[in-house]
Amino acid sequence: MFSNRHATGGGGSGGGHGKGHGMGIMEHLDRIREEYNSVNTQLGQQRQELEKLSIEREQMQRQFMMYYEMSLSMNAEFMKQNEVNKKLSTVLQQVITLLPPDQATTASAAFERAKHVTQADLNQAMMGNSQAQAMALLQGQLGMQLPGNPLMNPAFANPAAFAALAQANSERANSARPRSASGKPEEREAKRTKIDPDEDEGGNIDVEVDEPSGSGQTNGHEKKPARADSGRESAHSVASSGASTPGIPKAPRNPFEAMLGVPTGGAGGRIPPNLAANPALLTSFDPHAQARLLAAAGMVPTNGKPPYSYSVEGTSGPRVTNFPADALTAPGTPNTLKKIDELPHGDVVCAVTVARDRERVFTGGKGCVKVWSLPSSSSSTPSSSTTRTPLHSLDCLRDNYIRSVRLLGDSSRLFVGGEASSIAVWDVQEQKLLCELDSEVQAVYALCLSSDEKRLFACGSDGKVFVWDTHNHQKIATLNGHSDGASCVDLSFDGLTLWTGGLDNSLRAWDIRELKESSKIEFAAQIFSLGCSPRDDWVAVGMESTIVEVVSPTQPEKYQLHMHESCVLSLKYAHSGNWFVSTGKDNAVNCWRSPYGANLVNYKETSSVLSCDISLDEQLLVTGSGEKKATVYEVGYTSTSAL
Repeated sequence: MFSNRHATGGGGSGGGHGKGHGMGIMEHLDRIREEYNSVNTQLGQQRQELEKLSIEREQMQRQFMMYYEMSLSMNAEFMKQNEVNKKLSTVLQQVITLLPPDQATTASAAFERAKHVTQADLNQAMMGNSQAQAMALLQGQLGMQLPGNPLMNPAFANPAAFAALAQANSERANSARPRSASGKPEEREAKRTKIDPDEDEGGNIDVEVDEPSGSGQTNGHEKKPARADSGRESAHSVASSGASTPGIPKAPRNPFEAMLGVPTGGAGGRIPPNLAANPALLTSFDPHAQARLLAAAGMVPTNGKPPYSYSVEGTSGPRVTNFPADALTAPGTPNTLKKIDELPHGDVVCAVTVARDRERVFTGGKGCVKVWSLPSSSSSTPSSSTTRTPLHSLDCLRDNYIRSVRLLGDSSRLFVGGEASSIAVWDVQEQKLLCELDSEVQAVYALCLSSDEKRLFACGSDGKVFVWDTHNHQKIATLNGHSDGASCVDLSFDGLTLWTGGLDNSLRAWDIRELKESSKIEFAAQIFSLGCSPRDDWVAVGMESTIVEVVSPTQPEKYQLHMHESCVLSLKYAHSGNWFVSTGKDNAVNCWRSPYGANLVNYKETSSVLSCDISLDEQLLVTGSGEKKATVYEVGYTSTSAL
């Protein structure tokens, strides 16, 4: 009886208690799970904060090391100068005792005066050394040596330079996208200049080069091809079977290397390994960050904008160009570009030329030159590019890309050169091919007519320059000099000198009367474009290294312009000689004041700008781009007349 009662009672009571206890355990488990998830989330946040603090600590340690090196450098320099002063004072005192009494008295007084240095003397000394400090900074001595080196550049004794460095690094890290770079030589061995109409949105030009690690009156701005035996690469890409391209030797990664003649990075041009992983510190080796650093350090008067024009004289280092007061406001100086028309060529436009009467423009693409009418006045309403049709279409060069077109003054004949061995001569009025001039080279990169239009000069892919008679179509001479392809050509203002630029990094002058080379200028990078001033002997040269240089055979100085961000593909002087235009793979159209390079207009298109031309009255600018079209701009001036 007892056992039955206990069994019944115990079973009923135990079942109810077990159920309640089980529910309590589940609640505890759920609560523990929630708390665990919460703690895990907080742990993740703490880890992120820890990583941020670690990065900040690393940056602070690097900054501390920079200041530590500055302190060591300043102490060492102070001790050195102190010892030098002591020794010089001893020598002077000994020399003074050897002087006659009257001279000794004067020398002693001067010696005592020299011991007293005023603030004005210090300011004058600092102004005198500012250029030397600026050049030291440009050479890459930015205090980024490895720890423990007490011989840091004395330029960093100026605290303003360090503050500017921190600001430049911060701006660069926050605003600029890092550029990709391959660490494998085989991935960088070929630099190709190509136009591939089969890629992306139809024919963006792709000039593969090694990437380096707004206008205003002040000197600041707002904001190959694989080697073959001969010939420059096909404009159609590597898939083009009929053309190949000479190689581009490695150009300086930093634009200032060409100016200074030495590597600009620390440690012989190589970035220290412990800095390679920090983009913010790597900006110290970037020319644009260096320019911002100089401007922020107050070493050049740029109104807060980095300088872009430098003058170089002889073997001295470059210095920031001082523009005249009317650099942007003189009569005939353009200040705006207004798009008034688009010409849908249908293929990448590698060559353009405007007729002298300004009624027609000729655009060269792949295998044909198209002739377009231009608006009768700049105020005409631009036509829609979808409805625009050419007047004529001239089939040329057997479906090869056209690199250059030249038109006679009366618009009667057109000369067409490109990625073919022959130069096509067309009768524009009759729209028929008159003849073909066989140059016996793989490609003809550029053409130029003499001032009397009796001679045609053609640049060959093998480096030769051919001279043709435009009337009887006979070859007159062959000018040998370039060791690699001759890429561009223009005639001097007096019509007596022919200037050619080459892929061998040389600019050569030829005496037209004697048909021989008269001079040569070597550059640090391949020359892609050039233009001669119609008013004087200045020659503007556009290079693969993004620099535009303006040189003269009679002037001791030259100018170097740093605004393009990629290779300079075309260049053209206005007929007045007051200004010129350069275009590049960076989609930029820049108008410059000649010769010192004040930037008048900085315009950005949406694709690489391959060619350009300016009308005779300087009212129109036409560009050809990788977007398969040509664009017509109206040039706006600071005065009522361009000439």
